Amino acid sequence: MLKILVVEDDLHLRTVIRLVIERANYEVIAAADGWAAISIMNVELPDLVLVDLKLPLMSGLELIDRIKSTPDAASLPIVILTGNRDAAAGLKHQHPVVLKPFEPDYLLRALQVALNASGRQTQRPDDC
Repeated sequence: MLKILVVEDDLHLRTVIRLVIERANYEVIAAADGWAAISIMNVELPDLVLVDLKLPLMSGLELIDRIKSTPDAASLPIVILTGNRDAAAGLKHQHPVVLKPFEPDYLLRALQVALNASGRQTQRPDDC
């Protein structure tokens, strides 16, 4: 089962995302901020990281920079989660972007696209 690290500071949204992703047969690890995500990744690497841009303590962009500068994690696919349309427009050529609020199917498709592009998964989970 593929493992997705969800980095989102809003507890309610993090819970909703967890439920959507787990229903699609992925394992979910969750972090409320960038430092917690880094701590998790020091113990176990996920197959994909879903990162909110607006996080406490460290922005989502700072977290992405740290991930990309870590040899073990540099090749991990990243999907960006944001409510800021301007930020999304500027970043979508680098990583898939999911705008909040989002439809669960759209989130799952973005994860699938990123996983497929990285070679980590070649087909859609059964329960999507």
